[in-house]
Amino acid sequence: MANKLSAKTIYKKSFVLYGLANTFSTLRSQMNSNYQQFFLNSVAMLPAVMAANISTISSIVGLVVSLLLGFIMQKSNPKMGRFRFWMLFGGCLSAITGIMMFTPVGGSDTFKYIWYMVAIVGGVGYSIFYTPYTGCISLLAPDVEDRTSLTGVRLQMNSIGKLFWSFFQVSIIAALVGLVGSEAWGYTVFSTIISVALIIGILIVCRQIKGMEKPDEKDAKTGKTHSIPVGTMIKLALNRPMLCCCVGSLGKSVCYSLVYGIMAYYYTYVIGDMSGMTWYLTASTFIQLLGGVVAPFVSRKIGGKWTCIVGYIFYAAALVLSFLFGTNGVAFTALMSIGMFGYSLQHATDSALVANVVDWSYYTTGINCRAFLYQVTSMVANLSNVIKSACLGYGLALFGFNAEAMTDRAVFGIRVITAFVPTFFLVLGIIAYLFYPLTNAKMAQYKAEFEAKQKSRSDG
Repeated sequence: MANKLSAKTIYKKSFVLYGLANTFSTLRSQMNSNYQQFFLNSVAMLPAVMAANISTISSIVGLVVSLLLGFIMQKSNPKMGRFRFWMLFGGCLSAITGIMMFTPVGGSDTFKYIWYMVAIVGGVGYSIFYTPYTGCISLLAPDVEDRTSLTGVRLQMNSIGKLFWSFFQVSIIAALVGLVGSEAWGYTVFSTIISVALIIGILIVCRQIKGMEKPDEKDAKTGKTHSIPVGTMIKLALNRPMLCCCVGSLGKSVCYSLVYGIMAYYYTYVIGDMSGMTWYLTASTFIQLLGGVVAPFVSRKIGGKWTCIVGYIFYAAALVLSFLFGTNGVAFTALMSIGMFGYSLQHATDSALVANVVDWSYYTTGINCRAFLYQVTSMVANLSNVIKSACLGYGLALFGFNAEAMTDRAVFGIRVITAFVPTFFLVLGIIAYLFYPLTNAKMAQYKAEFEAKQKSRSDG
């Protein structure tokens, strides 16, 4: 019988410490996403074309690196364990290049080009860290009943980091600029503090999982570690549970990136008041925090996949209503903020479903391909950015958007893109989750059968 949920069972020390790393890591991602382009153009004073080339080329390189990362991680066999090694490697790379990104450099344009290109491409270290960090869910919550509690706590800690960023980032940067007497070096110091916090968070998680991972065993005859063929890795990723998770998660990722990407357009050209965006960002983060608190209880009551489905339905309803009442700034802000409750229900539960799929693959095949499978699911975020860019760019062009000559048709297009494109992907996600086959009861059965086989082999 499942243990009754309470603050004591949800907010375990290990869960909170695990989530603390996400509090720190979200500061790193927020710094990069909010200030990277601004620093290149307005602080480092790079020519606009050079800054655009650096950002575009490095993004393409980063995507290629991400595609190869899963194979590289799976093929590696570090003594300390894959998750610990790659979290440390990725975290250090992200920390160092994060400092480089916000460091003013002199010299020729060629030197600046190379310096900032390396800094942005090195930002892939964040993905390298985050993939095994997500994989730690299987280690820290081996009981599937606990996984939504762990991911819910992680979302809450992530939201705390975002709230801290929203409220204090401007004043901290201003204080540091005044302290060091330079705008550019003020950003450098702030980025350094964030990088140090990121490393501290990673070290905490690495200590938590110490001894939980073991390197792959070597063959007794050849002395070589058994390596999983690339074809087998791909085959293990192409199954119904994995596809349902990836397509389902795509709805969340596209929705989040597209909505946040178009908000500046909406408040500027539809509402006509950018101050409303500040209210939206603050309110939506508070509501995400609330969703992270509620999600474990909902998931325990109706199951993980139905929690995701309910969350998507809630968010889709808010999006449709935001179109109907979207010309009123207060109504639009309220509806879009409330919709994030549905988003957070899915977001707090989704990683637990992924962990179940990865464990299910191991239980049913006996092949430990966790590193690669977790990286496959993380590629959804990369794909969603491509979809977001295409929908936003081509969508605005389709409705004749021109900042210097706005038309009613262009304004209507912004409203359509904001409400109905994300809704389409949410509906697609709902359909995918309806076909997701794994339940907590089935996972317990698969685990018991696997452990029985293992015991039988060791006894034999």
